[in-house]
Amino acid sequence: MRLAASILAMVLLGLVPALADVDDDCYKNPDREKQIRACTVVIDRGGNIAWAYYNRGIAKTDLDAKIADYDRAIERDPKHHEALGNRGRAYGLKGDYDKALSDLNRAIEIKPDHVNNHRLRAYVYLSKGDYDRSIRDYSRAIFLDSSDASSYDYRAWAYYKAGKYEEGLTDAEKALEIKPNTASFLETRGLLFEKLGKREEAISDLRRALSKDGNLSDARKGLDRLGAAP
Repeated sequence: MRLAASILAMVLLGLVPALADVDDDCYKNPDREKQIRACTVVIDRGGNIAWAYYNRGIAKTDLDAKIADYDRAIERDPKHHEALGNRGRAYGLKGDYDKALSDLNRAIEIKPDHVNNHRLRAYVYLSKGDYDRSIRDYSRAIFLDSSDASSYDYRAWAYYKAGKYEEGLTDAEKALEIKPNTASFLETRGLLFEKLGKREEAISDLRRALSKDGNLSDARKGLDRLGAAP
């Protein structure tokens, strides 16, 4: 009774959505705070709430808070591959690559064709400097979804870091074919042009990238190396 009264009071005060909309808001709401409050109501209601912990974790921004909610989701549903994948992503962002890969390996074992978990594991491998494994996972992600421009761009960057510039350029071109004039994609292609000795093409791409996003430090450094003004 106290719980029901508490939830009703929160609804009347406008602190949570109307009860009929609570589940929908917990699943997805562009307002993170509203989504968090809605998921908390669902959790307090009890029942099968692994999904609510997962969605609340998605809505949070603090990495430790996200991990705590993913932990609770996984405790209630050990085969929740999305919670495992996103906990792996959070560990990766914290620099704990062993835990990240452990979670992502489990997630992919549970759901081998879930494209986002391959993207997430590829990014962890890229972050820890394991470029060959990163390329393999991005290749799998592209096989599963060839429309995602970012997968081509990240694989291009993995090729760049591995010193495979021609392969990287092919991917960079594909990324820009799917999403033309994207600043970070222009930066990637410009840096690959630089490595391939195509000075004018590199300068053009890096300048265009900076004109769209002045915070691209690699593009600025590339122009400095080429002796060109931004």
